[in-house]
Order: sequence, then C-alpha cells, then structure tokens
Amino acid sequence: IRSGTEIQVRQSGEFTMLFHAGSRLVALGAVDLKVTELNDALVAVELKSFTKLRLRCIERAHMFTLPDGSVLAVPPQAADAIGVDIELQRLDVPDPSAGRATVTHESGRPVSLQMPTGTVTLVQGTRSTVFFAPSPNAAQAALASQGVAEERSGAARRFRAAG
Repeated sequence: IRSGTEIQVRQSGEFTMLFHAGSRLVALGAVDLKVTELNDALVAVELKSFTKLRLRCIERAHMFTLPDGSVLAVPPQAADAIGVDIELQRLDVPDPSAGRATVTHESGRPVSLQMPTGTVTLVQGTRSTVFFAPSPNAAQAALASQGVAEERSGAARRFRAAG
C-alpha cells in the first residue's frame, strides 16, 4: 500500500497491515481508515470509524487520527528499542463513527493523546476513554463545594474536609 490507500470493512471481518521494520495494524470488525502518510520517518493513519484495533509501533513515528480529530502520537525510537503496543476498542455504540472508545497502552515508551481539551500522556499500563462527540443533552454545571477548604495550584484543585 501507499499514502492515500483507503480500507473499509462495512460489517464484520478482519485484516492486518504490516509495515516495514515490523509495525502492524490489526483491525477486527467494521473499520474505515485512510493511510495519509507513509514514509521512512512516519506512518500516519486517519481512522474514520473502527470497532477494535491492535497497534504495534516500531522505529518510525506513528500518528493515528481518531474520528473526533484527536491524535494518538507515538514518537520514533531506536531500532533496537522495544515497540509500543496499543489497543483501541469502541464501547457500547452501534454507530462506529460516534460514541466513545478506550485507548489502552499495553507496553513500550509513553505516547501522547492530543485531544481538543488538551494532551494526555499515556504510559505503559494506562487506559483512557475518548468521547468522539459531546452528548447533545449534556448540561454544563459549575463546580460547587460546601464545608470544605479549597486549595488551588494552577489548574489543579484540592478540597479538604474540616473533620
């Protein structure tokens, strides 16, 4: 395959994409993706929808754009380093282009998940849930406290009860 290749599985099925140097993408279930860049330095894939993906990233930088525009970025590494294993799993949603998914970092060096609300660093053994679209019925609520002392440190807040 080359840059611009698109793959779509509409209902059920699976496939494996093997890249030079040992990286791979294993897709299980419905998926719609496009390889946006593929060269010696970068593997970039746009995921329009997916059910379950297993990613093995070795050597090159890897970027996976999720359906909401968030980017899972795996930095490059030395050829003799241990690769990064990540699993993306859709949750509770029949529409593979909406809802939420978990990103599980199973092994390897830290990776970043760049979302519209900020960047999260995922280290080995961590899992993050990504919401692909805000709930249309979501109500914004202010943070309220009563009977506790509030301490602020930048964006962080700590609350301590008197008793």
